[in-house]
Amino acid sequence: MARAGKTEKPTPKRRKDAKKEGKVARSAEISSWALLMVLGYLGPYIFHYLTPDFMKMVYGWENLNSSSLTKGTALNALYYGFRTFLYGVMIVAGVGFVVAFVSTVSQSGVTVVWKNVLPKFSRLSPLGNVKKVVSPNSLFELGKSILKILLTAGVGWMVIKSQVLSLASGQLSLSEAITNTVNGSLSLVRVLSLVGLTLGVADFFHQRHRMIQGLYMSKQEIKDEMREMDGDPLMKGRIRKMQRQLSRSRMMAAVKEADVVVVNPTHYAVAIAYKPGTHGAPVVVAKGSGYVALKIKEVAETGRVPIVRDALLARTLHVSCKVGVQIPPTLFVAVAKLLAFVYQLSGMARYYETNHVTKLLDLPENLLEKAAAMV
Repeated sequence: MARAGKTEKPTPKRRKDAKKEGKVARSAEISSWALLMVLGYLGPYIFHYLTPDFMKMVYGWENLNSSSLTKGTALNALYYGFRTFLYGVMIVAGVGFVVAFVSTVSQSGVTVVWKNVLPKFSRLSPLGNVKKVVSPNSLFELGKSILKILLTAGVGWMVIKSQVLSLASGQLSLSEAITNTVNGSLSLVRVLSLVGLTLGVADFFHQRHRMIQGLYMSKQEIKDEMREMDGDPLMKGRIRKMQRQLSRSRMMAAVKEADVVVVNPTHYAVAIAYKPGTHGAPVVVAKGSGYVALKIKEVAETGRVPIVRDALLARTLHVSCKVGVQIPPTLFVAVAKLLAFVYQLSGMARYYETNHVTKLLDLPENLLEKAAAMV
């Protein structure tokens, strides 16, 4: 169960951190029983592969007391026996490695925790080990192990009972006894591995449930984690302020390259640039309201950029355009007339604020409604 005060399910970050520390649900029994099951079904094929060498060894030992036994036949039987043993060990070891790897990865993925590999002298503490032995968890594991032993022993005896009676009769030859023993052993392995694997899977889900319960969090821990992930609100506010200042400084620098600044006359200001060789259409290089609008006008005056009063167009551009983006096609006509008006101004007139009136017919109705709402 979750500890007192920790009523919230663990967050993905909490689970990820726990996995990095090696806290994963894993049942070692799954790997063991899965290996037995695979060997139980691959056993006949392995036995068939080893049969030629195995039978040569059996033939040599069956003639142990016969007159045909010589030093050469004894060494030959010993050779085939050793080769059978060596091949068998190699096959079982290879299969065991593959099964152990697959079963481990399927449970918890690939997780390497180096700090768990390094020796810990605290594990050598007698008092600490005694506490682990007499803890409720260790007693629970002991009871679980006893139950597994009784269950597997009962099932195993039911499977091999007939095989034991047949071998005890003494009516079988050595080869027949070996064949029956192999077949009986394979049947025993298959049944026991199926039972054990079922118990291992159940144990895995039990371990997983206990692990999740141990990762439960309090409401304060979740708040602290969110604060850590999102960052300090004060620091984030400072960063956003610096970003706005940096963006505004770049925007103000772009005002000097504008062709015209259209204003309303103090509430809104929009700077437009149009370079036929660079821009496919006029681009809004700066815009703002209130203090920012006044600052745009100040920079425009310093950079000798024409300032035109056109309240309706200024509001429409401000509400419909983004900085650094071309104006929408619906405003091409109105902006083209504005630029034509600016280009025909005399050199002296370009240093003063001039007036321009955009006709309602040159502006789309949906933008006019938004512009009217800004008044």
